[in-house]
Amino acid sequence: EFQKDITSGGRGMRACQVLREGLKCASGKARHRVLAFGASLTAGFSDFQLHPYGEILSARVGPEEAQVETLALCGLTTEQMLRCAGSAMVTDNAGITGCGLQHKLQQAKLSGDPFGAVLLLAGTNDVHLARPSAAVLHELRLLHLLCHRHGAHSVALTLPPTRPE
Repeated sequence: EFQKDITSGGRGMRACQVLREGLKCASGKARHRVLAFGASLTAGFSDFQLHPYGEILSARVGPEEAQVETLALCGLTTEQMLRCAGSAMVTDNAGITGCGLQHKLQQAKLSGDPFGAVLLLAGTNDVHLARPSAAVLHELRLLHLLCHRHGAHSVALTLPPTRPE
């Protein structure tokens, strides 16, 4: 639905405008780094097709205003994302190697080009595994705090429908 909204100019387009204005207000920079973080939906796996929302967002916001990068750890729960947050090398359930969220944020900060915002789309795997909602919410809060500790704003993205009822 996110892709449909963005490509059709619906709610997703307004979300791009809000993100663009929010980034300008946050630091006054002309160009910002945005990290899309999550699991397989962030990587773009949906309905047996590949739709990475970070690429669509980057095209809509424009590369002169924001550089959108994606860090997707496919198949991981929020608990697993927290456990590997500081790791330089993480192999996800799809066999793809990346790094933990904290490591990514630290490296960006050390390079002198930190992320201004992190878009968090996490918790879908927790829902599918029927993990206790209180634990998942606590872990999501910790992921947001991790972003804030590294100077990045965080944006909570809602879980899209992924299975028919």
